[in-house]
Amino acid sequence: MSYNYHITRTSIIIIIIIIIIIIIINVIINIDATSAQAGSATNNTANSKTDKYADLIATHVFMPIAAETAGSWNQEAIDAIEDIGRRISVITEEPLETIHLFQLVSVAIQRGNAVSFMSTFDGD
Repeated sequence: MSYNYHITRTSIIIIIIIIIIIIIINVIINIDATSAQAGSATNNTANSKTDKYADLIATHVFMPIAAETAGSWNQEAIDAIEDIGRRISVITEEPLETIHLFQLVSVAIQRGNAVSFMSTFDGD
């Protein structure tokens, strides 16, 4: 069965309003923590991921990675990227590998967000 959805200007405005409300609620929930310490929202997200996937820790190596589009990363993610960047630098003898790796992952996050956002619109 094929579905043909027609998105009107009104429904797009409603979707945008809902997204803005969700963002505002998220900011209000995390405002106390984030105003006291930078990156605390990503650390809270990483802790939630650790709790969610607690069963995997017994059988797998699990490292929660939480990064905001604006640039905040949880400390475990920063440590992991720095470690991987150092290891690549040893092999390639390029001292800027860690910086390049951070940029690569940041751009990938932004592209993923853009694809997710654009896929919400009708292709017609």
